[in-house]
Amino acid sequence: VDRSRGELAEEERRHLTAREALEATRVGEERARQKVSSLTARVDALQGLEQSQEGFGPTVRAALELSDPEILGPLVDAISGDATVVQAVEAFLGPLAQGLVVRSGATVDRLQSWYSDQWKDRGGLILFPLDRVPAETTHAEGSVLEAVTLEGEGAPWARALLTDVALDVEDEGSDASPGRDALSLTGKVVDRRGFVRLGNPMGSPGILERRERVKRLEEELEKARREEKAAASARGKAEAEAREAQQALDGAWKTFRAAEDAHRASSAQADAHTDRRARLDRHQEELARQSEGTRA
Repeated sequence: VDRSRGELAEEERRHLTAREALEATRVGEERARQKVSSLTARVDALQGLEQSQEGFGPTVRAALELSDPEILGPLVDAISGDATVVQAVEAFLGPLAQGLVVRSGATVDRLQSWYSDQWKDRGGLILFPLDRVPAETTHAEGSVLEAVTLEGEGAPWARALLTDVALDVEDEGSDASPGRDALSLTGKVVDRRGFVRLGNPMGSPGILERRERVKRLEEELEKARREEKAAASARGKAEAEAREAQQALDGAWKTFRAAEDAHRASSAQADAHTDRRARLDRHQEELARQSEGTRA
């Protein structure tokens, strides 16, 4: 019985440990699920803004809705990189960031007719025809071109606009050198002609920064989904271990009760034997007294 009681106590400790581990994995899985849900909502919200072209002017949106195959998209589509850098680049470009890259000068003429004859709302357009991209003069060292990625149809125009722009990464207040603008990550622009622009007076909507934020959140979401999957796997393993511990505990209780029953049966037999022995002894003593009385 003592051995069975010890085994039962050990199984109870094991069962308690398994239940606590299971509860911890359930809490971890729920946290991972909530994180995935939160990140999904944030990504969906930002992607919704992107799909609705939030941040672009009404004329730009209307021109894009023409579905003209020679309208290749906004200039910002060609620029990507670190969120801090692209935010500064967008502030540097100002309204140019919302310019539309078009196939040729003929596309410009067609859009001018549309704008003059059909578009009756406010706002205007900046157009970048690919057959009119200016020649480039790139300063590699410290150039903002080294800090961003340019790709797609608008890359030639983005490269032309950002050529000769020095990036002041440490924000040391570098001045523009002859033939170059200087851009700091705080949004300070020192123009090659001498004037200084702080921030974005045109109120840029932060389209590039939003896109980079979506990328970061999507990476976080992918990581969170992997963590949720791992948490679900850990919870499943903990459930299996908890079931095994419960079965072992049930078996230990069964063994303990059987041992107790056997102990009680053995004790009852011993008590019965002791009782019979006592009665026999009393009977022998009575016979002895009777024998002595007869002799007397």
